[in-house]
This record gives sequence, C-alpha cells and structure tokens, in this order.
Amino acid sequence: MKRLIVLVVAFWSWCGVAAADSLAEASRFCSVDEGRALLGVEDEYMRCWSRFDTESRVGKAGGTQQEWRAFAAEQVLPWSVRDRERIGAILKKMDEEAALRGWTSLPIPDRIRFVKTSMREEGGAAGYTRQDYIVLTARLDEMSDARLEHLVAHEVFHVLSRNAEDFRRAMYGIIGFSMMPSIDYPEGLKERRITNPDAPQTDCYIELMRGGQEIKAMMVMYSEEDYRGGSFFEYLRIGFLVLDESLKPRMVDGKAEVLDVAEVGNFFEQVGRNTNYIIHPEEIMAENFVLALFDRTEVSDPRIVKAIQSALAK
Repeated sequence: MKRLIVLVVAFWSWCGVAAADSLAEASRFCSVDEGRALLGVEDEYMRCWSRFDTESRVGKAGGTQQEWRAFAAEQVLPWSVRDRERIGAILKKMDEEAALRGWTSLPIPDRIRFVKTSMREEGGAAGYTRQDYIVLTARLDEMSDARLEHLVAHEVFHVLSRNAEDFRRAMYGIIGFSMMPSIDYPEGLKERRITNPDAPQTDCYIELMRGGQEIKAMMVMYSEEDYRGGSFFEYLRIGFLVLDESLKPRMVDGKAEVLDVAEVGNFFEQVGRNTNYIIHPEEIMAENFVLALFDRTEVSDPRIVKAIQSALAK
C-alpha cells in the first residue's frame, strides 16, 4: 500500500509538466552543425566519465575528452528526406497510440531534437540520448519499420524520463526501484565505470535477497580490466553494488561489494522477464514502455505493461 501511495503522489506531481502537446510537434531534426555543437556540450553524462569511459570512446589508452569531442564532431551526418519521413511517421503513430490509451499527461518537453551519426562515438550503438536530444545510427536504411519504431519509442522514453523526475520515480517504482541521493562509484570501481548516456544517474536502488538476508543495492556498469582496444561493449559487466543502511557503498576489507545477478534473489520477480536488456532500471522501463504504448501484453510479465498503462491513463 505504501508503494501504491508513493506512485499515485508521483503521478500527480508530474501532471502538467509537459510543454508540448505531442511528440510530433516537439520534434525537430538537427543540421550537421547543430549536431556537432550538441555533442560537444559538457553535460551530466560527460561529467560522469571515468578513465575507462574516455579511453574506450576515443579508442586508445590515455585518450582525452577533448580528443573525443573532435572525433564525435566528425561522426555527425545529415538527415535524408526518407529518414525524416520514417521517423516523423513513427512519432505521429506514437501520439495516436498514446491518445488511444488515454495518456494525456506524458511529460513531453518543448523540444526533442534528433541527431544522426555513424555511432563510432558511442561504441556502435543503435541509438542513445543526452539532454533533450536523441542520437540515431546512420544505418537506419538497414532497419525494418518495426525495428525503427521500437528504437525511436525506446529512446523517446529516455527523454521523457530525463524531463520529469516524478515521472521517472513513478516508472522505476513499478519494477521495485526507489530513489535516493546520488552517490559516487567507490574507489576501485569508479576508474573502470562504464557510463550509460541514457542513465548517468546513480540515484536509485532495489531491495534484493542474498543468503536469506534483505539487502539494498544499486545497479552498476563497469569493466573488470583496463582498456586495451575495441568497443566498451566488449568489456561491459553488470552488477549490484551493495549499500549500507545510509545508502552508501558497503565496504568490506576496503573493497566495495559488487554482486552478480546469479548471487541475488527477488530481482526478476520485481523487474520481470519482458526484456533481456536489464542493465539499468531506465533501460528495463524503456523496453516496457514500448510494450505498453503499443499494447503488447502477450509477454512473460504483462503486469508490468498493465501497470504502466494504468499509471499513464490516470
């Protein structure tokens, strides 16, 4: 009952945040120069970078953010007419689906910008977000309409989540995550942190079981070794950083406790099995948001999809 009350309060807090009436209305496509300028801005994402983040994105040991900015600028590409038409049609469909489900209070910002790149600046990902903009791969022509639709809807969730803290809190609460004050990665882990541009925050935890005892933990992304070449995806490890009662990293013999998913219980019971993309609650909810938007309830855990639909229809 306590969690339900929190979710309802959070819902009423985010109502009225939206600055645009529709996704299609808010969206615009950036020129190459605009895209280059956006990528070069030092935002929360870049301020979180570890040594490993910088080196793996530049592609060499000892790389710097200045080198990355120059490299990233070279990756920005112009939008084709076909790109604009396909993405525009998807945004209109998303608006129609949201209206059909009675989602009248989505926290749509006054603008959502789209940038196109080679994705070499972000390890070859298909898409990612920063601030109020979505970056998509240049390989859109290789994607089916269904795949592109899923990608755009997934990335839009990240912009909505970043735009409205109470919306994010309510969505995370559906899968058992609670908010907390931001913390730093502890020594021994922060140097090899892998930062997700969609979710650079370190401000949420989940209650899990380990050996019959309840623990609080924050999901972390990291590498177990120093950068030696290749994409950061090749090094990516997902773990649970155990927290103490004050929601700070628990240290044992001077080292942080990081558990593997196989070492904890009550995780999948909360986050479900609708997606294998379980690197962070932000990504888990982005995937479930897509399912909820397009009313795809024939999944392993339809309760999550229905909970999103119910929350957004109020």
